[in-house]
Amino acid sequence: AVDALIICAPPEVTTDVALACANAGKRCMATKPLMVTDWQRLEWPPMGTIPYLPLGLSLDTDLYVDLWRLYSPAWLALKQELRGKTIHSVRVDFYGNGPVRSFSGLLDYGPHALAFAIDLLGDCESLRCGSNAPGLWEIFRRPEGNRPGIVVTTGNGWKDSRKAVIVYCSDGSRFLWQEKDECQSFSPTSKCGLSLGYLQCDRALAIRNFCRAFVAGDTSDTLRISCEAMKILMPLVQ
Repeated sequence: AVDALIICAPPEVTTDVALACANAGKRCMATKPLMVTDWQRLEWPPMGTIPYLPLGLSLDTDLYVDLWRLYSPAWLALKQELRGKTIHSVRVDFYGNGPVRSFSGLLDYGPHALAFAIDLLGDCESLRCGSNAPGLWEIFRRPEGNRPGIVVTTGNGWKDSRKAVIVYCSDGSRFLWQEKDECQSFSPTSKCGLSLGYLQCDRALAIRNFCRAFVAGDTSDTLRISCEAMKILMPLVQ
């Protein structure tokens, strides 16, 4: 009689329950991270139907990962403004002072941080991890040819908290998304340094947008993005 489940638990429990839901033909929304080692047998890409499922769930409509910030109106506005522009580099700061987890803080903040870069660029290969203290990570690659540079600072061991994405374009323009307390905002700046506007929304709107999409059965890229992020993060944890 259950239509769908929301799974919020430590990583190994979340993955086990998500797999059980999938095999039972039940839609589910799972908290991040989903451990890529358990999902590689689902063959990414392409998105599609798991062959051995009796009811044939569609991975891009029936299994969501809670990367809900990608549904923020401020984030969607940033992506819209970037159309037709060439991205030179992306900086993602997504870190905090705690909380203490039973698993690595990289698996707490990291999936959200990398989701922004993957959603924007698709290709996030060849990333390296710089020296880090406990709870502090910097993941980066330098710009090369047509490949944008990436700098991601993340983890739960920082003195303060910051959630922001800065996109630098080849024409000198800059685009900023950030979250402070309960508000998310988007502010673009021209190559001359002039403000091109400002958009602000409550972060609860992003969560509602995410939940509405799940209930409606809209196509979602969150599972693929989660798996791609975990391919990058897992070697850094082990």
